Amino acid sequence: MFNNHMPAVNADFGRIMIFTDVEKITKENVGGVISHTMLEHNMNARREHYLMNYEKGLHPILDRDKDIRPEINNRIVENSASKIVEVHTGYCFSNPVTFVRKTDVDGDEKEKNGKSAESASKTPPNEKTEEKGIIIPKDEEKSLKNDSESKNFSGNDENLSVSDKPQKNSGETPKGDKKTKKDKEKDVDVKFAKLNRMFQSQYKAKKDTEMAHHLFTCGVGYQMALQSRRDDSFAPFELMTLNPLTTYVVYSNDAYREPKLGVTFFAHEDGTYDFTAYTEDQVFQFKNSTLDLMSLYKSFKNPLGIIPIVEFSLTDRMGVFEKAMPIIDALDVLNSDRVNDVAQHVQSILWMNNCEIDEKQQEALRDNGMIMTKSQSGKDPKIQYLSQVLNQSEVQTLANYYQDQLMQMTFTPSWNETAGGSTTGAVLLSNGWQYLELYAKTVEMLFDEPEHRLLEIVTTIINKAGSKYSDLKDIKASDIEVKFNRNKTFDLTTKTNALVSMINSGVDGLTAFKTVSLFTDPQAAWGASKKIIEGIQKKLSGDSENKNSANNKTPDQNAPHDSLGLIRAPGEQSDNVILDANAAKDAEGKGGSNNAKKDPTEKSKNPSKVPGVTE
Repeated sequence: MFNNHMPAVNADFGRIMIFTDVEKITKENVGGVISHTMLEHNMNARREHYLMNYEKGLHPILDRDKDIRPEINNRIVENSASKIVEVHTGYCFSNPVTFVRKTDVDGDEKEKNGKSAESASKTPPNEKTEEKGIIIPKDEEKSLKNDSESKNFSGNDENLSVSDKPQKNSGETPKGDKKTKKDKEKDVDVKFAKLNRMFQSQYKAKKDTEMAHHLFTCGVGYQMALQSRRDDSFAPFELMTLNPLTTYVVYSNDAYREPKLGVTFFAHEDGTYDFTAYTEDQVFQFKNSTLDLMSLYKSFKNPLGIIPIVEFSLTDRMGVFEKAMPIIDALDVLNSDRVNDVAQHVQSILWMNNCEIDEKQQEALRDNGMIMTKSQSGKDPKIQYLSQVLNQSEVQTLANYYQDQLMQMTFTPSWNETAGGSTTGAVLLSNGWQYLELYAKTVEMLFDEPEHRLLEIVTTIINKAGSKYSDLKDIKASDIEVKFNRNKTFDLTTKTNALVSMINSGVDGLTAFKTVSLFTDPQAAWGASKKIIEGIQKKLSGDSENKNSANNKTPDQNAPHDSLGLIRAPGEQSDNVILDANAAKDAEGKGGSNNAKKDPTEKSKNPSKVPGVTE
């Protein structure tokens, strides 16, 4: 169906993104849409077929003819394309892609606002007031309270603050709410763990690897999710990886580029083809004897209401090695000619001058590798091999240059010895692993949108499933974060210390687990560790509150006074004074209420005039 080789000059780089101007695909026009889009798909498929064979080792060097000494024509394929694809596939997908819940910002804000409103409605204002730094006498406190009530005092005065009276129901579950926030979070963790297990039961890691191999080879890959055909299956859906040679997606020809049609087909042994095309509303099935002649034999309503085929693509819709194919071909030629040079040196032509040998001597020369001759009078015989050997050092310099350019163009690390140190950072910088990580981050961003499309299909299937999956029906694709997992034991000490620091600083445990990338499934790891982590954070938070409470403790009225009528905190020196509102008043009535307490200092026998000054 496809040619094995492409012409030397080919402008068809990058897979064509297929569009249609048809706004509504129906039973009447679906055949025309497929016939028109198949032309563009066939162009893509020919290039994809060539790239797949190229990655397997079918390179142009294998078709090279040699005019001079054609018997020595070694064709060496250094399959760098396969190495590049395997490195990228293994680095990005060797650990399973998992799903974790996103932070429920909207829910937290609603809950926070709800609690604030409830607290404001239930808490009487100005239940208790204190003046900053000064203990207010009970009679004055009562007066202030009455004034604040009459003036609708809000507690924002410069010298006074208001603390709400503790409510009896504080910390209790509101009426009508059967589950606490912790119980709800635990339920969510269990749901996500079950969702990940469903994908594990469908061998998502294996199918992602198959799709990634297509993606890095051809620039596009396809997956499909349909309702499970088995009632006893743990997952209500089936996940499949489709061949890009027989699958494509048609998009709307506008700025939105929404999927309008998903097509996949299969060839049978008798040479016929079965086509299945999906729109959001309908499913169409065709049978035909060729790819050009199709006849619709069945159509029915799409039970999902969504196109079940999802297309994954790289930025330029090209294979990861496709741009560097001329360099790979040059390396094949270079290595082949080096081997030919060795063969030609071994099989060098023997030049004989002023010598005559018969056939018997030629046979002896071939068998024994030696010949004996007599020189003619006045003539010296010459016997020597004619050979010209390549300068291997210069050839190796060229080969190294090609290799370096190839690795840089494809973001692939090299296997050269590390220069500049053996630390983790030195290895990353010197051998190109850092650039592979940057490219992997780009792949993650490109992977996110189609993966969420796939999650929309899966959540739709779950919502339409029976009561067996009712506990997962409130999960939405927008609540799910796609998590790539790499380098689990890489720089383990640093990651562990970072995790401990974040937990001790009060960072949400799930956020910390996702950030450090220590665990293949951070959602499951957090679910198993949540109770312990939250206990540690609660203890640290309690210790911090107790310490702050001790530092900010309001002075007691019955605490011992110093000679100035000031209250001193236990153990405090004279330069840390907590003032007493009951310090002695002077003749003008200024100062505290306790006139009996006079200032006994030698400099002044007058009462203290300023009761609120820190020494």
